[in-house]
Amino acid sequence: MKVTIKGIIKESNDNKQRYYDKVSKVIRPPYLRDLISLGVPPDEWKPILSIVFKQPVAISVHSMGDEIKSGYVIDKFTQIIYDEDSNGYYIIREYDKFHNKTYQYRSMDNFWEKSLFNDKGDCIYKSNSKGIIFDLRY
Repeated sequence: MKVTIKGIIKESNDNKQRYYDKVSKVIRPPYLRDLISLGVPPDEWKPILSIVFKQPVAISVHSMGDEIKSGYVIDKFTQIIYDEDSNGYYIIREYDKFHNKTYQYRSMDNFWEKSLFNDKGDCIYKSNSKGIIFDLRY
């Protein structure tokens, strides 16, 4: 994998956006651990993760010494759309235009949950990886 990143860096040295695009296609969750292992400098994480999450993001990292203990990726509404702990476990969240959480995936227990809300903000549908379904759409 490092050979691939070194090639990308060498090839894209003069074109940062192309470099960010290529790295965003290579990395996989847990994103922060992957970026560190690939040697991507922290000041380049924000543009790369903005491509991954298809929106402008902010990143908050909590570290002890040189070791990253946890990190968060936040959208423009300060909603946490991704967080990762020191063990590499992560949670990915998605929100609708009304800021209702419509999707969540937890890597620790391989659990996902999807929700649907009406225009009033009421949950009208919910399902999860354990097979539980709540449906008020009809």
